[in-house]
Amino acid sequence: MIKIQNKGKKVIVNLLWTGGWDSTFRLLQLSTKDLIIQPHYLKDNRKSQIFELNAIRSITDEIRNLSSTKCTILDLILINVSDIKEDKDITKAYYNITKNQGIGSQYEWLARYA
Repeated sequence: MIKIQNKGKKVIVNLLWTGGWDSTFRLLQLSTKDLIIQPHYLKDNRKSQIFELNAIRSITDEIRNLSSTKCTILDLILINVSDIKEDKDITKAYYNITKNQGIGSQYEWLARYA
């Protein structure tokens, strides 16, 4: 998920960063632009969470030190999944899908956050 805002003359890009390949790739693409990146991470106490957060910290440090980096990366915003606003339509759609297809629970709260 990417949401773009204007703040004065600089563009702020809000990026949902999981620490995985897709969102990290998007961050690397954006890092070569003269803009501000505001990364967001959704906490749900999965076993992999500590590894993802460590990867995000390490990657952020590496990107900030690259000569090709033109962006400013703001500090990571951590959001507890339990704090995401409910959306009955999204939750209903999620459960309708899971009747016929197995998908991870994260797809329900990712959609609500977006």
